[in-house]
Amino acid sequence: MADRLWDTDREVADQFLRHYSGARGRVRTTLVHEQVTAFLPDRACRIADVGAGGGQQALRLARAGHRVTLVEPSPLMADRARSAIASCDAAVRGRVTLVQADAEAAVSLLPGDFDAVLCHGVLMYLPDPAPVLTALARLCRPGGIVSVLTKNAGALAMRHGLQGDFAAALACFEARESVGWLGVPTRGDTVGGLTRLLAARDVGVEDWFGVGVFSDHRRDLDALDEAGYRLLEQAELIAARTDPYRAVARLIHVVGRAAE
Repeated sequence: MADRLWDTDREVADQFLRHYSGARGRVRTTLVHEQVTAFLPDRACRIADVGAGGGQQALRLARAGHRVTLVEPSPLMADRARSAIASCDAAVRGRVTLVQADAEAAVSLLPGDFDAVLCHGVLMYLPDPAPVLTALARLCRPGGIVSVLTKNAGALAMRHGLQGDFAAALACFEARESVGWLGVPTRGDTVGGLTRLLAARDVGVEDWFGVGVFSDHRRDLDALDEAGYRLLEQAELIAARTDPYRAVARLIHVVGRAAE
């Protein structure tokens, strides 16, 4: 798996972050932001983003008034997060902390009382999600939320099929991994599997969403004008919570709540 990829390959790290300035990345960030904040109490919250990358999700939450802690093990990504933080205004910077550590190390460095603990776009690069899920649960306060975004194991064939590569689509029906837009193999999870793993850590799943039902399979979205982009965003927001569309999304977003 590619769990150490971010430590050594600057081009891959930069390509990953460039993705978030395009239409697909913008849609993903918006959907996940809306889905996470729907479960937060109506006040400024303390949020940990584990595997925060360049801060693309966490800084949006900080701009909304929340206090966020970015947990990022990769020195390449942590440097890019520092640059992103530095570009924010002083009020936002004052609500942001960056900790360079992996999930397991963060447990010993941070208090286990966060209102929300996020882990987005991380598990697909790891051979086993269990250790990270244990860390997420330990960082979360009783009654807080745990948010996990990862590749949908039940829809690996969709992108290839929709793009006309039917040989690759056929291979995906039997595969446990697939190669994404970064060109590295990644694995998927299922809602049922994540539900069981989280339940074993006293986190009950409250809802789940599909992310990238339409947008994650397209290569032409950056040509959309702003009106077209807004229509895409609206379609994705509805599809994310609607069966059967959410079941074939590129990503699944599972939101659970820690036991009181």
